[in-house]
Amino acid sequence: MKKRVVIFLSMLMAVGLLAGCGGGSTAGVTQAPGEQKTAETEVKDTTEQEKEAAPLNAVSKGDMIGVSLTSRSAERWLRDGNTLNEDLTAAGYQVDLQYADSKPEMQVQQIENMILKGCKVLIVAPVDNSALSSVLATAKENGIVVINYDLGIVGSSDIDYFVGFDNSKVGTMQAEAIIEKLGLDKGEEGPFYIELVAGSLAEANCYMYFEGAMEAFKPYMDAGKLVVKSGQTSIEQCTVVDWKLELLTARLDNLLTTYYSDGTLLDAVLSPSDYLSGPIATRLESFGYGSADMPMPVITGNDATESVCKMIATDEVYMSVFKDTRLLSGACLDIINALAEGREPEVTDVYTPDVYEIPTIFVPMESITKENLKEVVVDSGIFTEEQIFGTK
Repeated sequence: MKKRVVIFLSMLMAVGLLAGCGGGSTAGVTQAPGEQKTAETEVKDTTEQEKEAAPLNAVSKGDMIGVSLTSRSAERWLRDGNTLNEDLTAAGYQVDLQYADSKPEMQVQQIENMILKGCKVLIVAPVDNSALSSVLATAKENGIVVINYDLGIVGSSDIDYFVGFDNSKVGTMQAEAIIEKLGLDKGEEGPFYIELVAGSLAEANCYMYFEGAMEAFKPYMDAGKLVVKSGQTSIEQCTVVDWKLELLTARLDNLLTTYYSDGTLLDAVLSPSDYLSGPIATRLESFGYGSADMPMPVITGNDATESVCKMIATDEVYMSVFKDTRLLSGACLDIINALAEGREPEVTDVYTPDVYEIPTIFVPMESITKENLKEVVVDSGIFTEEQIFGTK
């Protein structure tokens, strides 16, 4: 039986409004250096064309695969890009790997260039989940297979497959780690003090993480056992706009000086991503946390990056959600190889980011703490023991 992951329509409307970006227009297709190709000669008009499912034999060994990822500044995406590049190349495909530096307009231009280069498949993790509808329609009308990679895209009927983690569960896993570490599930009364951090609202995943965590926290917050001392409990109050670390630092400074200068200790910080949890831990240490008198709060993460795994080993970050991105690359390759061989790809799930149902491959993920860190990320070959437990 197929599983179905649904994001409520009202949530998606909020994504569009808060991201401030529409998916309805893109720049003209960028001309590759030294070539005379134009949008008129190379790209079909998609205005009134019906969308079709990905055809079998749409790709062959030796064809170009375009990989468009969000940013090279995040350790996680560098690891994904390297794995995809290695796996696709080893399987006999050419690869055009591009990072968009967290700029939606740059990602659109890069995808347009991939279309002009003749890519047969696009693997896309969006910077802005609502900014790609036009360029993906262009890709589809040119017979290109589109695989949405891990970060959900909304507003497009031109996505053939989704490959990713069931991100609706990430926030729940993070909240449960905090609840268990504080002993709330075993009857501890608290009150324990927590502050909440959310990622960029341009990503639908951030809504899923936050909603999942808040649902798990609700009974303890309602009972007064878990308290947000700042009162900042809406995702709009907790977002780190565009993942800008200077905004995260400014908010942490304000929280600590305004609400915790009376001697109240912060017990936990909900962080949606390792990209934020490492800087959160470092900033808290600058305020004296991590000492005998001021223990480190329970800080969550997501993606199990090398830098944060080191901080888990040294008790600076409590947990992260381990996502073996090798499995994502393998799932993408399974889809591409099946199409190249004229077979229907084996998909068992359905992802519904808005009104469009997308055939999906979900791969498993795991919560990691210091207790199982070595087993999960070292023994599995992701990192070496020296990388994680050696010199920080």
